[in-house]
Amino acid sequence: MEPTTLPPPPAADWLAHRRHLHARVAQVERLIGPSQVAWMRGKPRVWSEAEMAGLWKSAAEASGGRSANHLYVHVPFCKSICAFCNYDRLKPSSADGLREWRDRVLASMRTLGPAVRDLSFHALYFGGGTPSVLPSAILREVFEGLDAQFRWHPFASRSIELDPATVNASKIRAMVDHGFDHFSFGVQTRSAHVNVQHNRGPQGPSTVDRCLDLLPGPLLSTVAVDVLIGLAGVTPDDTLADAEALMLHPRRPRVDLFHLTPTRSYVQSHFGGSRDRASDALARYDDPFRDRLARLAHRCGYALHNADSHHFHTLHPQGRSRYTSVQNLRDLGGQLGRDLQSLAAKYRAGKTLRIRGPRHGYTQLANTAGRQHNLLGLGPSARSQIFGIASAQTIPAAGQSGRTAYRGATIDPSDELRTFIIFDIRDHAFVDEKRVQKIFNTTFAESFADALSVWLEEGFVQPASNGWRFQRRRPEVLSTLMLWLVPDQILEQVIEDKSQQTARKHGESQPNARSRAPRP
Repeated sequence: MEPTTLPPPPAADWLAHRRHLHARVAQVERLIGPSQVAWMRGKPRVWSEAEMAGLWKSAAEASGGRSANHLYVHVPFCKSICAFCNYDRLKPSSADGLREWRDRVLASMRTLGPAVRDLSFHALYFGGGTPSVLPSAILREVFEGLDAQFRWHPFASRSIELDPATVNASKIRAMVDHGFDHFSFGVQTRSAHVNVQHNRGPQGPSTVDRCLDLLPGPLLSTVAVDVLIGLAGVTPDDTLADAEALMLHPRRPRVDLFHLTPTRSYVQSHFGGSRDRASDALARYDDPFRDRLARLAHRCGYALHNADSHHFHTLHPQGRSRYTSVQNLRDLGGQLGRDLQSLAAKYRAGKTLRIRGPRHGYTQLANTAGRQHNLLGLGPSARSQIFGIASAQTIPAAGQSGRTAYRGATIDPSDELRTFIIFDIRDHAFVDEKRVQKIFNTTFAESFADALSVWLEEGFVQPASNGWRFQRRRPEVLSTLMLWLVPDQILEQVIEDKSQQTARKHGESQPNARSRAPRP
């Protein structure tokens, strides 16, 4: 269906009011990407873990099997703190800290697990931080707790993040024994020198190859490696050489290339405090780079996905291996042989066999799931999303003490729809009205007529078959455009929260932000 009725232009006074409101947001919040706008919420509140269990119980009883249900475990430990990372993470200072994390997560499972007995979970993801920092004994305890407390779909996927410098055969065996079938790890760059500059240690090609060789073969698992685009000290030619080396490895991993989102401290330490220099480093990865990447992928038997994205690109291996090196074939045969031996041993021991087949992929986003989506988060700073009910983050943060609780905001289906639309625009530059109607029982054009009208006037969007096609924009520009989707009261809440944070930082009191700037 091609949209035939375009929305009328919004009233002039509303336009003036909104532009003024957006300007006030820009004064207190530096917008660097659309996800920042997607997660803007209303008045914050805190739930105890028992209260959160009650919300989950209500959602589970009302689900009727329509939702995609995913579970995320946050492991906030890394062997070192990478200079570019802004996630909640710590260097483990003692074994006691690891055990305290384990005990807290297991306690949350015992509280939340009974509340979601009616839900079947479709995917599990261990992230961080770096889960492979944990000893294999703790990994097994947590895996066993998840199996005991939650109900899993027969085709549920299980994914885990690794650090190639901290993984070993014992940890991989614990993961495989508990059904993990997708492994990912951050290469970022294969240059040991640049890794040292970013506080990652001297990780080079041999470290990466060792990790790939440790992982189970393609019969039992898939593997993804991450490369960062825009790192200081790395050129587009370097990134292409890294991607080629990874695609030529006999394991044939998926290669995910993520555009760096430079933090303030990263810009200061690596680009002399100049955001223009950081932006220039990313600008080198525009159209010519993507064209070269697509040609390289084709030569290596891969396909480039998300080519036009300013967020990430993915290189997917296609079909059977095209490499005829005798050693490469022996390596692949060895991996498959080890997989078959593992399956035979499990069969003889009477254990459940998990052979890779179609799996439900993990996501934190309803637009990727393609239906209503629930996310249950365990561990400090893990995000939980109960569809149309609550959006929250686990507190206290890593390294802090106190009872486990959840800080966030109540939400409704309109909040879910707004988030859905923003990520569709960011990732696909397209909104499919049939898909929106199926999930939300409304359309984008009906729900956001004023924003759509503004965007049509600015040439940002055009009607297309079955929906709306958007122009590609830089992340910081796109985030500003996405403000048109956010209700007044939420933008006012953002202004108030950020103003109060600034006041606390400077040790001064400020009047309520809502009373400081009158509506024009």
